Amino acid sequence: MYEFQHERERKEKIFKAYIIIFSIAAALSLIYGLFWGNASPARLAANFIFTIIVFVYAQKGKTWAIFMLKLYVWMNLLTLILMAVVYIIG
Repeated sequence: MYEFQHERERKEKIFKAYIIIFSIAAALSLIYGLFWGNASPARLAANFIFTIIVFVYAQKGKTWAIFMLKLYVWMNLLTLILMAVVYIIG
């Protein structure tokens, strides 16, 4: 199906935003796990490998990786919202 240029550019901007948010969330998760969390080194290594694999394959345009990237971003946003609600209520 034909896609206009402004539609393609809009999709690319949204995808780049997902990539940036994913990178920030993954980096913060890794930093938290290294310094303040009590996660095992094997779990941290698995998390790091998972984020690298998803990032690389999402850049290549693989559907499953893009789905995992979007799922990771939305789960982090939901977690932040729930933490804010709990903080406000408590």
